[in-house]
Amino acid sequence: MTASDRHVNVYNVGRQAHDAVGGRLRGYGMGSADRSGAAVPDPSSYVPYTQSDRSVVSPSQAPCVYVQPQTGQQVYYGQHAPQYVPPATSVPSEQPRKKKRGPLFWFLLLLALAAVVAAAVLVFLFFTADGKSARQGTAGQLEGKTEAEIQAELDRVVDDGMFNISIASTVQFPDGRSPGELRIENVPGNRYLMRVVIVEDATGQQIYETDLIEPNYHIQADTLDVPLAAGNYECTAMFYAYDPESEDVIGQAAAEIAVIVEK
Repeated sequence: MTASDRHVNVYNVGRQAHDAVGGRLRGYGMGSADRSGAAVPDPSSYVPYTQSDRSVVSPSQAPCVYVQPQTGQQVYYGQHAPQYVPPATSVPSEQPRKKKRGPLFWFLLLLALAAVVAAAVLVFLFFTADGKSARQGTAGQLEGKTEAEIQAELDRVVDDGMFNISIASTVQFPDGRSPGELRIENVPGNRYLMRVVIVEDATGQQIYETDLIEPNYHIQADTLDVPLAAGNYECTAMFYAYDPESEDVIGQAAAEIAVIVEK
């Protein structure tokens, strides 16, 4: 390749570069820092030199190169020059420090969650409750009745102000936690809701209570609310009559029963 074929502009950087190109380049003072961090002259302040025609060309018209005096490294300028990419280690990176949350934060978080749960429960109760007390029992008459007994009960009319009660006179339980046949019934002819409470006579302890039972509903068998030890217990079953609309107590009746716990 001859000198006329070379079209790379060279900028003189200090005396060392001046000697490297045969003393034909003119040098100027130091300028701004180059892309590697070393102090370098501003290329626009130097007269470019082309070996082909010795014409003056600005850095924007052709790719240019200058030599660092300290290292002799060539650094390129111009629109076709290689792009400088700083190494990853030269870019400062600081990880954000996680802030520790104290006990107060967790307490307030739990308090907020509890408030949300309580609000959800209240909303559910508000939209689902119909204002009625809990009901208990199975529709229809007690199991074991004959067709004639069922029909006779259906045909019977209970006068206003009267209240028919029905429960087994003796209730046997295999043990204190197993169900026994109570045979509680609110007969079809009754006009009132019914609730039954069983109390042990010797101690006055309540051992059983039902929810409201509608007419023509019954409780065939159930477990006691209090697990009794084996033995025979004299008890009283209290029947409370409730108005079907207001659910106010309008009367009561009692029946003596025996509760037997086998073991």
